[in-house]
Amino acid sequence: MNYKVLKNGELLRVHSCKVYPKPYNSTEHMEYVMFNVDDREEIVIESETEIKSAVIRPLSAGISFEISFGKIILSVDRPVKLSVEINGSSNNNLMIFAYKEEFIGPTHNYIKITQGEYKTGTLLIEKDNTTVYIEEGATLYGNIVA
Repeated sequence: MNYKVLKNGELLRVHSCKVYPKPYNSTEHMEYVMFNVDDREEIVIESETEIKSAVIRPLSAGISFEISFGKIILSVDRPVKLSVEINGSSNNNLMIFAYKEEFIGPTHNYIKITQGEYKTGTLLIEKDNTTVYIEEGATLYGNIVA
């Protein structure tokens, strides 16, 4: 693992998954963190690679940050999906998935994926208005087609 991430001083679990970058004939590992946003959360990111510069995408999210003592420090106050890219490269980026925990409950068409690992291949959603709830701690190897 390349990254270490803290939220308000507490170490977060950094996950890793396979991605297939263009031209889709090889695999790489991407790292990501997921966390609930209750209020303004301070995020500190450390990397095994020396951090000289960074970009946080999408730029339209307007996330400001600073680099201090080789760490990226930023604040998140709402649900957002971000890509943290260091030293001018989108390779080996860190994805941040900040969410607001709002489980509404089962709907008529409902699929719940509980904690654990699942090799699904393609999970085909055949009915309109289907809710897919992926519980924290669930790892899904495959894709979802709706």
